[in-house]
Amino acid sequence: MKIKRDMPFHECLKSSKLLSKEQLAEACAAVGEEEPYLSRHLVQQGLLTRFQARQLREGSNGFFIDKYVVVDYLGRGGNSIVYKARHTLLPNRFVALKTLDVRNLHHSEDALARFRTEVEIVSRLDHANVVRAFDVIQKRSQLYLVLEFVDGCDLGKLVGQLGPLPIAEAVGYIVQAAHGLGYAHRCGIVHRDVKPANLLLARDGIVKLADLGLARALISEPDPECSGKGTCLGTPEFMAPEQAENAAAVDARSDIYSLGATLYHLLTGELPVKGGSYLHKLQHLLTVPARPLAEARADVPPELAAAVDRMRARSPADRPASAEEVLTLLDPYARDTRKQDPKQWDGRHKAALILEVLRGRCSVAEACERNGLEVAEFEKWRQCFLEGGTKALDPPAAAAAAAVPDEAFRDLYAKIGAQAMELEILRSRGRI
Repeated sequence: MKIKRDMPFHECLKSSKLLSKEQLAEACAAVGEEEPYLSRHLVQQGLLTRFQARQLREGSNGFFIDKYVVVDYLGRGGNSIVYKARHTLLPNRFVALKTLDVRNLHHSEDALARFRTEVEIVSRLDHANVVRAFDVIQKRSQLYLVLEFVDGCDLGKLVGQLGPLPIAEAVGYIVQAAHGLGYAHRCGIVHRDVKPANLLLARDGIVKLADLGLARALISEPDPECSGKGTCLGTPEFMAPEQAENAAAVDARSDIYSLGATLYHLLTGELPVKGGSYLHKLQHLLTVPARPLAEARADVPPELAAAVDRMRARSPADRPASAEEVLTLLDPYARDTRKQDPKQWDGRHKAALILEVLRGRCSVAEACERNGLEVAEFEKWRQCFLEGGTKALDPPAAAAAAAVPDEAFRDLYAKIGAQAMELEILRSRGRI
């Protein structure tokens, strides 16, 4: 995006071409040109997103990339950055635009080679449990990968919000991921960075494997520019030990290890590998035996715990040989997590939707339309949610609740309720 830090917001907005002259004139007539009144008005009217308003205030005015307009920031990882974008001619079609992060580059040849490899690999994959690639946009100084936009959150954030997941739900997510991985492996692709943050949970309950930035094609000779031979590529908390020793030596069983480590995290809320630094985590991975799942969560069925521990075996030879074998082991314990009637949702799913609205990620109308939910029903959920938070935080009520056996769940909902109330206050004051 182009940045002109000395340009006033009004002028930056005008040069961005995000609004027509008529829309800008009407907004200025309503609230004037001064900040923050103009940007706040435009966001409230749905003419700008919060992201666009922030970028304009910082002096950015280049939002158009080919036939897409950038509307939000989705995340950053390694040397890449991902934006949410809308098709200029199809206003209801959204995509994810992934590109190299120019702020982080000295544009290294290795980073560029890995990005080009990802473009080549992801364009070959077409599966319901893998994020699809639609197009590649080549600009003078940037390369953009146009990806399927997954409206939801990653499994890492889900655990961060809700804590350890119910057993059948967690296994159901990993079963879907195993289907996607199995397809990639049959296509000769090993992912090399399977982790909760790279498993995206769509609002319809479908899990999609994302971010093939470290993926490698096994059916061709490894590219010395991005194979990782003699280097360590990946995330130590979920990385297979052999990958830590030589990233070029991995195969499908390395992804199976990472999938098992991910399931361990979903079930326990714990990171499988601990350490204060990248090097310390690698040392822990290579020298400390993996903690058995049964020690971390006692209510997991013994056969399931044994299957997860086998997926995380130190030696690749001791792990399941394929994603298909993983499916055989896990299927009996999985619940179908794809979209259900909202009337059948449990408290966790209701709380997640309420938090999404309170955080301003969508409006009540949007949340209800997307999930086939009556607004009146949603408002009942929200009222119960806030009342529950109030009661849980009240000292007498908290003392009376001490007799409840599941203290972990009580504490969790107290924390969520407190956060929700704080967000509600901030929204009422116009701060978010």
